[in-house]
Amino acid sequence: MTLPIRPLMAPNARWQFVLVYPAPTAAKAQAVNDVAAAVAQGGVRVGAEAGLPLHHHPLADTAVAHRAVERSVVGKVLVSAAD
Repeated sequence: MTLPIRPLMAPNARWQFVLVYPAPTAAKAQAVNDVAAAVAQGGVRVGAEAGLPLHHHPLADTAVAHRAVERSVVGKVLVSAAD
């Protein structure tokens, strides 16, 4: 994996990897609850106004979504089963 170091410096971005496979089931469940609570309280923001645009695609357009990722679209690409 290659990271674009210079472009990541300006926004002070970082990559952090966490291996959760060995974590106990109870700890994973607590983590999910904690993240859900942070989202509910507005601690995790997404969308264009937060600098993380969301690109929604129906399941039938998965190939289009995949191309967006390949072309380094800014934001999150989301594919949903329901249109």
